[in-house]
Amino acid sequence: MPSGARARRRAPSEGAAAGGAVGPAPRRSSTVGGTRLLAPVPTAAIVSRPRVDHLLDLGLTRPVTLVSAGPGFGKTVAVAAWSQRLTRPVVWISLTTDERDSARLVSSLHESAVAALGSAALAGVGHLLTGDDAHLLALLTALGRHEAVVVLDDVHLLEAGPSRGVLSTALRHLPEGVRLVLLSRHDPSIGLHRLRLNSNIAEVRSQELAFTLAEATELCAVREVALPADTIEHLVRVTDGWVVALQLACMALQNSPDPVEAAHAFDGGDSFVSRYVLDQLLDLDERRRHVLISTSAVDEVCGPLAVALSGDPGAELILEELAAEDYFMVSTAGWYRQHTLVRQALRTRHLRRESGTELNRRAAQWFQQQAEHAEALRYAIRSGDWDFAAHISERSSLGVILTPDHRDLGAMLADIPDDEVVSRPNLLVARAWARFDEENYDRAIAKLSHAEWSINAHPERERQETVVSLHLLSALISRVRGDAAGTVAAASRTLEAIRGLDDGLQQDASLLTDIAARLRAIGELWQGQPQRLLAMRDWSGLHAQVSTSLDFFGSAWEGLTALAEVAQGRLENARRRAMRTLSEHKRIGAEEQESPGIGPWSDTGRTAHAWLALGLVAAHQADVDTMDECLTLGRAANTHANPFLTAGFLLLTAHRRLAR
Repeated sequence: MPSGARARRRAPSEGAAAGGAVGPAPRRSSTVGGTRLLAPVPTAAIVSRPRVDHLLDLGLTRPVTLVSAGPGFGKTVAVAAWSQRLTRPVVWISLTTDERDSARLVSSLHESAVAALGSAALAGVGHLLTGDDAHLLALLTALGRHEAVVVLDDVHLLEAGPSRGVLSTALRHLPEGVRLVLLSRHDPSIGLHRLRLNSNIAEVRSQELAFTLAEATELCAVREVALPADTIEHLVRVTDGWVVALQLACMALQNSPDPVEAAHAFDGGDSFVSRYVLDQLLDLDERRRHVLISTSAVDEVCGPLAVALSGDPGAELILEELAAEDYFMVSTAGWYRQHTLVRQALRTRHLRRESGTELNRRAAQWFQQQAEHAEALRYAIRSGDWDFAAHISERSSLGVILTPDHRDLGAMLADIPDDEVVSRPNLLVARAWARFDEENYDRAIAKLSHAEWSINAHPERERQETVVSLHLLSALISRVRGDAAGTVAAASRTLEAIRGLDDGLQQDASLLTDIAARLRAIGELWQGQPQRLLAMRDWSGLHAQVSTSLDFFGSAWEGLTALAEVAQGRLENARRRAMRTLSEHKRIGAEEQESPGIGPWSDTGRTAHAWLALGLVAAHQADVDTMDECLTLGRAANTHANPFLTAGFLLLTAHRRLAR
């Protein structure tokens, strides 16, 4: 092989990804130190990347620079373009699996060094045909005398051969003067931790290589794709700055009659992206490919969920490996997210309808087991299996409504066709919950009436949870509308329905029991029967997960208890409890304002009940100033015009007038 052939044997696969083509012919240019790099050279305009150039310049202050990123991030072209402006000689090897053999690696490095520096620069080294550590170190020592920069591209290809050990040894004893730049799809196993401990390595990763808005704008200009700034910003957002995706987007938009519209529609279903992803999948073994495709069904995945989706007990380890290799997978706190476009491409091209439905069912079941009800319902609906979605909704729709995810319930349920809802009482009840959350009580009642009328046609085992949910929602609507008797009756029916649940379902019903019991006690309080509520006062705070969602948990329950104490004439107890509640609210006021609760049953400060109790105590004591303060602040806290509170403040107003 001619001496320069190895240095220019392969155009980089990522040339297009950086915004320019890379031709096979190297460029020789004389420098003070000798002949410059025989490396891939862009043959068309590319995007200038001073930000990345600066990081690579900083890397020269350390013996080793690692450029590690998955496919399509433009590693090769970025480093090649940077190397073109160096005054130091650059020796470049585009590695193949041939260099897994250590003798071949040393031979290739020697050939590239001769091509870059000339044979005279390596006098005394000779053409080393063996691949032991001493030969490699001798060659690197000679290169160090010329302060050469040695670039090894595609180092990940050395993982399975003896060259990895030779290179690892060389890193531990890297000669003075030489700088080593390693390009890899993942961190190679060559003792990088030692370099990190000694601060002897600089690292450039996918987040630094990803295109910024300015770089994407320049790419569009280079590719002659005219787009407004907000559209380019959209492309950067949807691609996460992934260089090859932006390049493919430009290719797709060049021939579009309406580039702006096409840019906003650009996703993984585009043929350019799909073909690229398919090509990259071919590099994976069948097991890894199966895990990657299976997990594309969900937006984010953790190890146990990956096992459930793929059926592979080793899926968690495979996820870790894919993330470590930056293979379209990003890791955050034990959760993994595929690149948006890759996930969409896999869903479009590799998930048949049957397998997609099954994977969404598995995801829904897994999330429901983790009590992640919003995600369970979302994937159940995404499956398109409406019987299955109805089954999941029995438990999950109520679980959603008790969390901050309640705002998404209506939108999620809207994806189910109306004609699939009318015959399923559990879906009717779920939609009733969504209407209730929107404060559309008439429509909520209509849905409940339809569900109650049709529910008897279903087997008892299938309707048990739906009946509980139906009666509980009826109790909440009665309370919101100020119907004390209706609240008590519906809450009592809820408790009776819970007692009738099968044993397996009763175990999960403690929270529902607590809510229904509180509703019954509140209804009785407004009927003048405070005994049950007072007996329950120690329950407050048992269910912290909803204490910021319902206005009869936490501090609001303390206010209700103070009202019950007023009703029994225990005025000093009521005053102390109300003052304690208001003081606590003031202490954590900022927190409370960030968690205003859930729509129709919330109360922004959760203090209205305490203000009313304190005002009624003041009325008994003819304390006009305190009554005025309680009326002003209590009405302001009653943001959703709770009818019971409204009536209570009217009563307090009457007391205030009589006290004049």
